[in-house]
Amino acid sequence: MKKAILLAILLTVVVLQTQAQLFTFTFSGTGSCPTQGNSVNNPNNATVSSFGRVGISCYTTDNYFNSTSFSTAGSIDMSQYMEVTITPNSGYLLNLTSLSFAALRSSTGPANSRIACNASGNFTSTYYDFSAPSSSAGTISWTFGTPIISASSITFRIYGWAATSSGGTLRIGNFAVNGSITPNSLLYNDFINNRVGIGTTSPSALLHLYGTDPQLKIEASANNAAFIMYSGGGYFNYAQFFAGNVFKREIGWSDPSNTFYITRTQGQGNTNSDFVITGNGNVGIGTTNPGTYKLAVEGTIGARKVRVTQAPWADYVFKPNYNLRTLTEVEQYIKMHQHLPDVPSEKEVKSKGIDVGETQAMLLRKIEELTLYVIEQQKKIEALEKEIAKDKHSKK
Repeated sequence: MKKAILLAILLTVVVLQTQAQLFTFTFSGTGSCPTQGNSVNNPNNATVSSFGRVGISCYTTDNYFNSTSFSTAGSIDMSQYMEVTITPNSGYLLNLTSLSFAALRSSTGPANSRIACNASGNFTSTYYDFSAPSSSAGTISWTFGTPIISASSITFRIYGWAATSSGGTLRIGNFAVNGSITPNSLLYNDFINNRVGIGTTSPSALLHLYGTDPQLKIEASANNAAFIMYSGGGYFNYAQFFAGNVFKREIGWSDPSNTFYITRTQGQGNTNSDFVITGNGNVGIGTTNPGTYKLAVEGTIGARKVRVTQAPWADYVFKPNYNLRTLTEVEQYIKMHQHLPDVPSEKEVKSKGIDVGETQAMLLRKIEELTLYVIEQQKKIEALEKEIAKDKHSKK
């Protein structure tokens, strides 16, 4: 099933990658104004306007769109230009990739020129600067860094400035635009960046899905196993797993609580999760609220080995300066508090729990204290045994 889906996408991509010359303006008439031979081969599913002028004048010449009256100022005059517009038919999408044209200026014509388009909604963001040759016509080529994608009209304007005389001229010939015109459908291919968009004409990844939920479903026909991905309207991003049409697991991220989660409950977000990672990196298993713990588990943990690294350890009990309570002091403490000294009470354990490392160190301390008590008692026993043996010997 997955292979079939990938094959279908690849076949569609190959079809959409086919790029061609959409239209070419040729100017084949003899020198007169208005420019003669202003003709274009209109592409299928789009219309191209005539070449026009704004703020400049026609100048007679053969086989070119020739203009004069350009600005002699050192900066561009946005009110002077030649222009042409391509408009896709309803339901179609322009995918423009490059253009080229012949250009020639007179010796007093504009030293600087620019071709711009309104792909960004203005003529100041997407443009290409060039300098037309003055001895013989040269080819100006502009390959768009990002394809110009539009379901509405795209206009190209050619500006000229820094002419040494207002009578200087700039000629344009064989103006050609390359690209494709496709149905404005869900599937789009950015062949320059090797990306495919479904529901978007600006894919930012190798495969970019955009649209309403669910955004992706992969299903196996054999046992109805399925993987379904949702955007969740911006609040939850999650995926669900099914086997035999039966929901099994949901994995996702919750925006309101900034939590990653895994759950066995369908469509509940992280409110009833088996596993969560909160925004501060704390992990909860069996609980959605690990609190301040790096790992909180609601339930029993089974392990073959647990290693706790914690200091200090209790060997200080055996140092000569350790203050060991007398057994009488211990007895008095037990009678008053009903638990050993330095050991948390039942009430404290119920409310705060225990620290495994600290508890192990505390129990070892008590064992070491008991060892000291036993050693002390053993010495007393041995001393008594000697006294008893001495008394028996003296009575004989």
